[in-house]
Amino acid sequence: MKIQKVLAGDPENKRKFTLVEDLIKIRAILLRSTEANAKIQLRFPDSPTQESTAPRPDSDMPQNSQDVRDSQDSSDSEEEMEPTEKNLRGQIESIDEPNQLLTLFGFDETTEALLQEKLAEGKTADVLMVIFIPPQIVVSFKTTISLNEDGQIQVRCPRQIFQVQRRKYTRYTIPRGYEIEVAFRHPDDRETIVKHRLVDLAAGGLSFQITRAEKEKFEKGLYLKHMQLTLRGHPMIFDVEVQNQIPHRINAQTIGYKVGVRFRRIIEADIEYISSYILEHSFQYARLL
Repeated sequence: MKIQKVLAGDPENKRKFTLVEDLIKIRAILLRSTEANAKIQLRFPDSPTQESTAPRPDSDMPQNSQDVRDSQDSSDSEEEMEPTEKNLRGQIESIDEPNQLLTLFGFDETTEALLQEKLAEGKTADVLMVIFIPPQIVVSFKTTISLNEDGQIQVRCPRQIFQVQRRKYTRYTIPRGYEIEVAFRHPDDRETIVKHRLVDLAAGGLSFQITRAEKEKFEKGLYLKHMQLTLRGHPMIFDVEVQNQIPHRINAQTIGYKVGVRFRRIIEADIEYISSYILEHSFQYARLL
């Protein structure tokens, strides 16, 4: 069953969300989230953690318009948040279909410690889970979070989700196997040009890949001049400002970060070229799925 509604409190953009209760569609969305390295955000309610080892019989939807607005607010925020009990960021590692569980990873050390403490001794907690799926979709659902015997963080798969179109700009994730790089002067050594793999791209900005050791070099607010990017032989030069750092799987063994930046000085012709590139490649990639 599909139900279209207009988000309360959003008269200007008229963004819509779709209630999805078809379990096959939900499974497909969750699989896509895993394959696309989708980032997640966990939002804990104000109620205390429950002492219970029994799974909830049903994961349900946000029950009122405030829940919807809360999840929409979190989906629109591109800024990295401190690891508080309201905003914990990570990714989905795998799906255990027989047991209907999602295993999570990619939390920073502070968040990991907070969750391990909160879920110790068989405790579970209710959370609102928000999944950001490239290029421009967010899904949310209420569920239960717990630790398995190996200390991995898991949440129960939902029976209902709501799906929201998001972002002012469509964001295109560069598929694995395609190596596109951005080049710019090193923040600590202006004489050195460094190159980093492009992770995703939008008309408003992009993100690139760094290692854990490089994290401190790219703090929020850092201004990088004359970044270079070439798409299909079309060279572009622009200035950017760092907006966030999000845990990102570099390969099967290594987790680093992706640095999100916003364009600060770029010519209109290059914005149009990027928009055209994203539209064409998103369509081609979707046909292959």
